[in-house]
Amino acid sequence: MNAVMIEKIDRLKRFHAIDFGDYISKGRMDNNVPPNYTLFGVYQFLEKLDVKEMTCLDVGAMSGIVSFILKLRGAPQVTATDLYKYDTFVLAREILGLDVEYRTGVSLKDLPAIFNKGHFDLIILAGVIYHIFSPLEAIAICRNLLKENGLMLVETAMARGKEPKLMLNTEMEDPIAQEKGTSDHVVSQGYDEVLRDGRARFSEDRRGRAPYHVSRSGLQAI
Repeated sequence: MNAVMIEKIDRLKRFHAIDFGDYISKGRMDNNVPPNYTLFGVYQFLEKLDVKEMTCLDVGAMSGIVSFILKLRGAPQVTATDLYKYDTFVLAREILGLDVEYRTGVSLKDLPAIFNKGHFDLIILAGVIYHIFSPLEAIAICRNLLKENGLMLVETAMARGKEPKLMLNTEMEDPIAQEKGTSDHVVSQGYDEVLRDGRARFSEDRRGRAPYHVSRSGLQAI
């Protein structure tokens, strides 16, 4: 990758860390945690899921790492949607040379007007439902877009313990108020073990690699 392209990548505020072969985008995480660690639970499922005959929808794709993984793992049709158009998605898709449909200006409530009922084999909602007023409505909308025996993978934030937790958020970088006990992101039972193992392996590896590596060859567990 030439210096001009590297500069172009660095100039954009990257949301995901992607290995483009001879350069890795920085992502949004600091150096104390593995790259893309909030998606480890999603990776855990996708690593074992055969998507080669699946029509897939990635809702709230941001810079597209989940969409790209699906395509690289052989999904024949991958559609990514988002409220906004992200230059990071467009550039990454160009560099990777992937045929992923990208629909922007699309909210969750727009989906039934765009796609037929029972259209998708797999729908992924990663880091989406805590941004919207009615999470259950979002899940219901996506459920109607699934084929019979289709799969929906939902990743979100969670609060630990039995006591109610409250977080008041704004457009500010930091929330107004957040009670102690809020947690990282979760997608399945056993996620804590995945995260702990990932952080341990990340800190033990002198190269600072994450336990999951996302590159042109797809998703690999290290």
